[in-house]
Order: sequence, then C-alpha cells, then structure tokens
Amino acid sequence: YFLTGTTTGWAVGGQDWSMLPVIAHTTDGINWVKQTHPISDGNFYEIHMVNDLHGWAVGNHILHTQNGGTTWTEQAQDYPNTWKAVFAVNENLAFAVGNDKRILKYDLWEGMDENGFEFSINVYPNPAFDHIIINTGTPENEEVLVSIYETSGKKVLSESLIPAEGFCNLNLQGLNEGLYILNVRVGFNDTSVRLMLMRP
Repeated sequence: YFLTGTTTGWAVGGQDWSMLPVIAHTTDGINWVKQTHPISDGNFYEIHMVNDLHGWAVGNHILHTQNGGTTWTEQAQDYPNTWKAVFAVNENLAFAVGNDKRILKYDLWEGMDENGFEFSINVYPNPAFDHIIINTGTPENEEVLVSIYETSGKKVLSESLIPAEGFCNLNLQGLNEGLYILNVRVGFNDTSVRLMLMRP
C-alpha cells in the first residue's frame, strides 16, 4: 500500500474473485474502491505515488497514472519481467526493480544493465550527412537493433547490426534531411537520442 495523506492511499494485490489483479484507492481510510486498469492477468506487487495524481504500479506489468488512478496506462511492454518494487523520485523520474537483477528507469523507461548502470551510446557525426557511427561499447557478436523515427513517431528505418569492437556503421543515404529520433537496443537495454540529418 502507499499513503499520500492520513486517510488517502492506494493498495495493490493479486487476483480477486474475478481473477483480476487489483488496484484499490481510499479517500477516508475506511472505504476502498477498485480502480479500473487494462491488465487482465498476473499480480501487482507494489505501488508508489508521487502525489495524489502521479504514480506507478508494478507487478507482471508496469502501469502509470497521471490523474489519481482514474485511468492507468501500461508502460514498458518491451521489457517483460516480474517487477517487484517501484520508487518514484518525482513525476518524471521513477525506477522499477525486477527479477534477474533488472532495473528500469522511467524518463521514459530507459533500460539499465544488471549492475544498475545506465546504458548509453555515442553517435557521431551528429549532425550527420550520409552515415553515422554508433558506439555501444557492447561485445562483438551481440546484436544491436537500430530504429530511426521521424518526430511524428513514424518509423523510417530499422536495422539489425553486429558491432565491430563496439562500433556500428549505419547508412543514412535513404533518409531526407531533418530531425529524427534514433533508438538503439541491445538485449533488454535501450536508449534514444536526437539525430540531425543534413545534406551537403
């Protein structure tokens, strides 16, 4: 459970009589009301609210609310795990801890490795012209999945690369000049950076 006041709080748990995981809310400390959410399987293990509006619930899924639980939105679907704990520093920064030494950082759910270090990349040149070099620092033969999105969210490029000494070379000749979002994923870790593409 998590309290935001002397009589206001939330509680989460496993499946109820309807076999659904539960998020419940009270405003008087006595009466509890189940909140609706999109999850129909598994359990919730912990909830953390930053204030009366913003918070996260974790279990077999990660849910986020920005309106006190009136609506809950599933997040981090690309990171399947059993998330046992969550701690929110503020509305834009939260951490979920799961099995297999996994930690997820929300801003927005950026993958971290099993030792808790943030997964980061170096991309150059940026602005770029016809190609970029991506330094992931990952071992050779470990697949690197690269996706490029327009700022509208449309995916315009997706490639699977194998680094040589931690470096990947990505051809950008098929893209138009403009601002893009580059997403790089290695295993359970991923991160995104802005990429400016220019033409000479």
